Amino acid sequence: MSRPFGRKKPMEQNAMTTLKSLDRALELIDVLEQAGKPMSVAELGKILEVNRTTLYATLNTFVARDYLEKDPTTGFYSIGLKPVEIGLGYRRKYPFIQMMDAQALQISRKWNLQVNVGVFRAPDRVIVLSAHSPGSAPGTSYLFFPSNINFPAYASSLGKAFLCELEDEELRATLDKMPLLPLTENTYTDKTALFQHLRELKQNGYCYEDNEYMDNIRCLGVGVKDHTKRVVAGMSVVLTPFIDDEQRKQIISELISVKSLISYNLGYHNH
Repeated sequence: MSRPFGRKKPMEQNAMTTLKSLDRALELIDVLEQAGKPMSVAELGKILEVNRTTLYATLNTFVARDYLEKDPTTGFYSIGLKPVEIGLGYRRKYPFIQMMDAQALQISRKWNLQVNVGVFRAPDRVIVLSAHSPGSAPGTSYLFFPSNINFPAYASSLGKAFLCELEDEELRATLDKMPLLPLTENTYTDKTALFQHLRELKQNGYCYEDNEYMDNIRCLGVGVKDHTKRVVAGMSVVLTPFIDDEQRKQIISELISVKSLISYNLGYHNH
């Protein structure tokens, strides 16, 4: 018997503990990243609601370790080099991404379209590890920091590639944790409707989103599985208005071929 959305399983004891002072310090980096511009001590103090003595000590520590940079003229603070280095290092967790990048670059060049490669981050995001544009040089990929580094899983073909392969109960539990915000008029905001949509996508063998994340943006996506039979990475193609139905079918066919090839190389065998 399936479990309806919203009904929680018995509460489990959360054994994870956090260090409040460190948590507040890291919140400072989050504030600067979301602002997208340098900020003054006064601005940061107002948002974080901390006294200036504590704030200065935190800022000085982050500057000394290159997590933040301080403008010598204005005294304003901005994100430093270290978070970028850490972000680039995140790719090393996924050695198969290089294999996917090679396939993504081929599709991007052939169709003159942007191709994204990413992974799922619970409970509701997909992280874009590389985005290949038509102008990418051989063997390179463009990483977008910070605004385009993640998408809501429920409103993107990249995210749907992960969600649609979950078993019914796990999918319901995952959707229970997702706030389905109406990003556009086409965004799925009803969890039952989204659940049914994802079940249909699983049968199709590929995913799509049609103006659900942003207006005038359509995407196609597939998920790559490894020996555990779970999706470990996804690939999506951003379509332009100039792609007709026949070309769309060809791109879908190529994505499915890439999915099968890389999944096989990662030890997935559908039998």
